[in-house]
This record gives sequence, structure tokens and C-alpha cells, in this order.
Amino acid sequence: MLHLLKNLLRRREQLAAQRTADKSRLDKGQSDEARASAARHHAGLRKFYRGLRARGKPGKVALAAVMRKLVMQLNAIALRGTPWSPAQSSAPAA
Repeated sequence: MLHLLKNLLRRREQLAAQRTADKSRLDKGQSDEARASAARHHAGLRKFYRGLRARGKPGKVALAAVMRKLVMQLNAIALRGTPWSPAQSSAPAA
């Protein structure tokens, strides 16, 4: 039982370290092209972006929201340990 707990804690630490690395890359501006591309080409994220712009949000604020939504989707995939699937991420989240 103790080894299962140790493995669980080790896996959580690994995921936390990976998320920290991913967030630091996003903060350094390396995601500008990715979030702009997602806002243009991903159907669910494009709809989300256009909805924010239609409500009067500035472009950079809307792109930051798209980036956050994209990171949330990636975190969910990492936690589940499943590969990315277009069907999973095309549904707009609330």
C-alpha cells in the first residue's frame, strides 16, 4: 500500500513540474503564435474568441482567454494520460 502512495505522489510531482515548465514557456511569449493559430483555426476556440470580441473585449485579452482555455484542455489531457483527440476539444466549454 505504501508503494502505491509513493508512486501517486511521484506522479503528481512530475505533472506539477511539467505544468510549471509549460506555464513558464507560455509566460515567455512563446505561445503567441500558438494561441493566435488556435483562435483562427480551431472551431471551438474560434467561436469562443469571436464571442469575446463581440462583447467588446480587446484582442489581447481575448487571446489570453483562448490561451487559458487551451492550457486547461492540455492539462486535462495530461491528467487523464490520453492522447489528444479533435473530438474531445471541439466542444466549447462553458
